[in-house]
Amino acid sequence: MRISIRKLGVLGLIGAVLLVFGMLRPGAPSQTSEAAFISPGGIQALPSFFPAIVGVTNQVVPAMIPASPPGNQAMITVVAEPIAVVFPDTGAIFNSNCDVMAAGTWDFLGSVCFKVQKQDIAAGGALVPTAATFDASGSDRLLCDESAFCDLDAIIGDGYMSVLLNGGGKDELLTVTATDESGNTRAVPVITVQTMFAVPPIVEPDTTPLAGGFPPGFSIIGYRCSDVGKSVFTPAPLWIPTSLAAMADIINGTTIMAFAPNAGPFFGCGQDTAGNPTDDLVQYQTDVGQMSMQPLLIFPSLAVAGFDCPQGKSVSINDGSIWNWPAPPGPPFQMQNCDMDAAPNGTVGYLAVRTADVGQATVTGQQGSMAGTTRQTYVNFIGEPTAGIVPTINLFDENLEALPALVSPLSQINVTAVVLNQSLNPMAGKTVSCTIDPVSGHFALLSDRDTTDTLGMAKFVLVPTGFPGIEVTLSCKLEGYPDIPPATHTFTISLTPELETVDLVEGCNPIAATWADGTAIAAVAGAVDPPEALDAIWKFDAASATWQGYSPTAPADVNDLVSVDRLDAIFICVNAAATVARPVI
Repeated sequence: MRISIRKLGVLGLIGAVLLVFGMLRPGAPSQTSEAAFISPGGIQALPSFFPAIVGVTNQVVPAMIPASPPGNQAMITVVAEPIAVVFPDTGAIFNSNCDVMAAGTWDFLGSVCFKVQKQDIAAGGALVPTAATFDASGSDRLLCDESAFCDLDAIIGDGYMSVLLNGGGKDELLTVTATDESGNTRAVPVITVQTMFAVPPIVEPDTTPLAGGFPPGFSIIGYRCSDVGKSVFTPAPLWIPTSLAAMADIINGTTIMAFAPNAGPFFGCGQDTAGNPTDDLVQYQTDVGQMSMQPLLIFPSLAVAGFDCPQGKSVSINDGSIWNWPAPPGPPFQMQNCDMDAAPNGTVGYLAVRTADVGQATVTGQQGSMAGTTRQTYVNFIGEPTAGIVPTINLFDENLEALPALVSPLSQINVTAVVLNQSLNPMAGKTVSCTIDPVSGHFALLSDRDTTDTLGMAKFVLVPTGFPGIEVTLSCKLEGYPDIPPATHTFTISLTPELETVDLVEGCNPIAATWADGTAIAAVAGAVDPPEALDAIWKFDAASATWQGYSPTAPADVNDLVSVDRLDAIFICVNAAATVARPVI
């Protein structure tokens, strides 16, 4: 099944998913004085599917980059209150090592100390040294003043400071911190992928359970492509960013492109294999759970926006851009593709999600059809199913209205089973099977199995064949989801059949009799309204090759049409417009 992100305001979209990955954000130290950094959104890491948005939300999804060249760079941006930049706090400033606060003097330009460390999950998430470095310093720390060479956004006093971070050649979950002169600190996560990596990361014996410090039920999976090429600029009408500088300018409205147009170039999967677009894709497969973006759709605004992202045991994900810049007068943002790092940068991220099954999942990734690029990582699913993945099944009639409780004998009941995920998006390709209880021959189920279409609908036909008063329960279950309860509905064959009204025009009208076999002709005549419009009822008797008739004004010994059977062909003759009420079948 697929769902699609349409043009949507970025602030509303990002704000809606603030809490989804909130637990993935590293904790920031408490503020020791009035913060110079804007909150929320005071620190941002790109590229990311949902980065921090100034004044709206902190980082929702970690940035994801290759761990080694080419293109192994993330852009870290801090945003300060303008007053804190132009008139910063006096007193303490940083020493040359950027890790000790020392007595100092007025620092008009507003220094920021950046540090990068990795999270050691096996040690309880402790921050330990990493081989990742800042581009401007070549080390794991950087002391930068606004408008210094290390600041890519070289405008003095605009409150933005952007620096580049280089991956250190390993699969790591990094924490980048930025501290101002008063000791106020913000932190943001960055994932570096050298081969294939699950976050939470693998620890002995195989994985860490997806519970506790991370949101339970899903894991971010990153894959590093073996074959990459420099991403190609796409001209108007849709300008796709091919560097971190362009992406930052689009999202933040900054001017990095003016000062550092080549900062952070993207090297996308398969970009150097012209004519073979499959190498731009990463094929993911899992034996437990699903590959899906559905956890993001538990928020109504995202469900309305509608992702166009595949889900299932096996999916193919393009190493593509999400943040695009349409030519004027288009909206400032357009969402497309499903790569969790939101950029054609040689890594492709997706979610491995728990469904109704538990246990260790082996997640396999491969770049397109390229031999020798198959890799594996592991995830351990425990606890409850992931919100937004567990489907629901409900029963309706063919018009998606409530099914009737009372049904007429031999009537046709069209049943529609609708399968939705918890964000109310349809799930296609799901098998639904139905049974009747008790199995007594009083109801006929003309088909007991169907597969949902693109609208999440499976169709069934039920025909009551028993006597009035018989009660049965229809039960429909979603195969492959043993923990999902079936949808049920109880039908009772009515003692008084449901009627439908048939219009009659002046003259003789051919009508199919739906009354039970042996129904007296007087009962048929009594169903005509108004009664005075009825002239006669006729039926051809094939056995005698004669017409048999009935008229309410003829003598009884003349009327030779005494009764009708179900599905007899009769003619009702009227002298004016009228109706006849017959049982529904």
